[in-house]
Amino acid sequence: LPFLLSLVADRKEQLIKYAVLAINVVFIITAASQAFDARYVKAQLVQRDTKLKSLKGQDVVLTEADYVRTPVTRRFEDLASDSSYWLNRCVAEHYGLKSIKLIDTRPKKVTMGVITD
Repeated sequence: LPFLLSLVADRKEQLIKYAVLAINVVFIITAASQAFDARYVKAQLVQRDTKLKSLKGQDVVLTEADYVRTPVTRRFEDLASDSSYWLNRCVAEHYGLKSIKLIDTRPKKVTMGVITD
């Protein structure tokens, strides 16, 4: 044990440099993956935006083709299946729609007896 402590004390500066390098590498990888993911989600939202602009004055029902996957590390709330939900009402008002809802018909995953997305 004393040998190990003296080894760590002798290489303290070097260990700190490696720790800082490791933290920076993790940060860069995380930032890059989030930037890539954000581009994908933005493309889906732009596609949905174009579709909703063309449906002014209608009752709109979106399906899994219009579903926007939740970004990996961001809080993201998508439309609900209830057209009276506050977010659905706001989106409908923004696009001049009568109502909007998202019917998610994708298969559900069962995890330990609980159905999840």
